[in-house]
Amino acid sequence: MTSKTNQTFVCCTMYHVYIAMLKAFQYKKEGQKSLLILLKDGVDEPNNIYDAVLKIGVFDDVILINGYTLVHKMKKKIGMVNYLFNRSKSLVKHYEKHNLNLVEKKTFIKESEINLFQINRSKAYFLIEFKNNFFRMFEDGVGTYTERLKLQRLIMRKYVLRFPLLKGYDPQVKEVLVRYPEKMKDPYLAKKIRKLDLVAIENSLTANEKETIVNGFLNDFKVAKSNNRALIITQPLSEFNITTEAKKIVAYKSIIDRCKAEGFEVFIKNHPRDLTNYRKIDATVTILPQQFPLEVLNLSEAFNFKKGYTLFSTALENIKHVEEKVFLGKEYLGTV
Repeated sequence: MTSKTNQTFVCCTMYHVYIAMLKAFQYKKEGQKSLLILLKDGVDEPNNIYDAVLKIGVFDDVILINGYTLVHKMKKKIGMVNYLFNRSKSLVKHYEKHNLNLVEKKTFIKESEINLFQINRSKAYFLIEFKNNFFRMFEDGVGTYTERLKLQRLIMRKYVLRFPLLKGYDPQVKEVLVRYPEKMKDPYLAKKIRKLDLVAIENSLTANEKETIVNGFLNDFKVAKSNNRALIITQPLSEFNITTEAKKIVAYKSIIDRCKAEGFEVFIKNHPRDLTNYRKIDATVTILPQQFPLEVLNLSEAFNFKKGYTLFSTALENIKHVEEKVFLGKEYLGTV
């Protein structure tokens, strides 16, 4: 740890924003200020997320920046020679040219610890420009556990390209927070591993803080506690070309029918990038708001479910008030 009293969080998914908020509430109690930087080209409806986070009010400031689109187009913009041999300086210049609001926050960021999630090229700017800061990385799904540093990558990045290793391997990344430390296999990250106890962090919130987060994202969506509900968490199966839209509809219709046959009231949480309107499939289902971190449901016991269904979304693992969790697997698509 350092003596810096600011916290900067760089996020590009709903889950990132949720973890950042929980930690920001903790840091606020310690007298620290927090800045949220949201990569707006990494999420759907970034302005809605921005408004919700501002309403919650735990961050001292929130800014939206471009990241993914800049990096993807950078090779063409700066030329092959610069991309190969001057990539770090070119990235910083390119990033700042298109994110003037980020430049305005550089003083704050320099005096902060920087929190990143599964570090990739879109966030390399921070490792380059703020190389003397204390960094920590939070897990972002199974990729954190399966990644291995290859010797070829180490040599190329460190000695030829002089570009960050990414994925938590750079020396300024001092901590890597994961929910299941025992599952981490990469020896390069072993000394950095810290446990991310999501339940303990959620429990550390006051009742008022929990209510503020829930209302910030769900607004007027209210429910009463019930022992007769099932939750279906969908995935963008056709949108990501895992299957066709028709087959996706058949699969989720069969899960809805299964829940109704068991006598459950059916709630559906669309993945943020799942475009299917499930009310057109079954008008009796209740559709949860689409653009919010699903883990927010942990903060209210009113959102309790007897069963939770998904094909293979890891989000179901993070939901606390689900009595029985059913993972049907990708192979389910071939059975209906």
